[in-house]
Amino acid sequence: MTKPDNDPSDAIDPVVEGLLRQLWAAANEPGNKVWSLAKLSKRAQMPQSTLRRYLSSLTEAGLVTVTLDDAGLGSSTLTEFGRSVCTDLFGPAA
Repeated sequence: MTKPDNDPSDAIDPVVEGLLRQLWAAANEPGNKVWSLAKLSKRAQMPQSTLRRYLSSLTEAGLVTVTLDDAGLGSSTLTEFGRSVCTDLFGPAA
C-alpha cells in the first residue's frame, strides 16, 4: 500500500520550514553574511530559547552549524547538506 502524495506525515514542521527559509535567505545575501542568533530570532519571530532548541535539532540532523562565543552570543549557518535541502525545498538562490 502506498501513501498518497499529500500525506500529512510527510509534511515539514512549519516552524522548521520558516527557520530554514530564514537561514536560506541569510546564505543567499550578497557577501554570504552570517546572521547573529538575535537577528535570526527576530526574523523567524521566535524567542531565542525556542530558536536554540530548533537549532540544536537541525544541528543534530546535519543541516546547520551554530557558533557561540564566550559571552553566549552566536550565529548559525547552513551546512552544505543544509544548502542542498533548502535548494530542494525553496528552489535555487535568486
